[in-house]
Amino acid sequence: MKFKKSLILIMLLNYGCGIYTFTGADIHPNIETVSIDYFQNQADLVQPLLSQQFTTALQNRFMQQTDLSLIRSEGDINFEGYISNYFVKPINISSNDEANQNRLSITIFV
Repeated sequence: MKFKKSLILIMLLNYGCGIYTFTGADIHPNIETVSIDYFQNQADLVQPLLSQQFTTALQNRFMQQTDLSLIRSEGDINFEGYISNYFVKPINISSNDEANQNRLSITIFV
């Protein structure tokens, strides 16, 4: 029991000091801004809303999980690229042979 408490204390101290993060990402303290360009859908089969949904989801992820400010262009970190392929695959089939759940797989060049 004492070992578990010590291990938790060490993990909390390391996390607070910036040595380890639970997301696996470590952003340099000098980086303050991020810019994310629009990811165009260049796949053979084009779903009209996929580009906007992906770009918005990526922007939201950075806004929610980092302290970086999102700017329109020339951020300290800049993401640009395109969607090269995507496909939808059923992963859970119901008793009447309809898909209950689908998995969307996207290939992105960044």
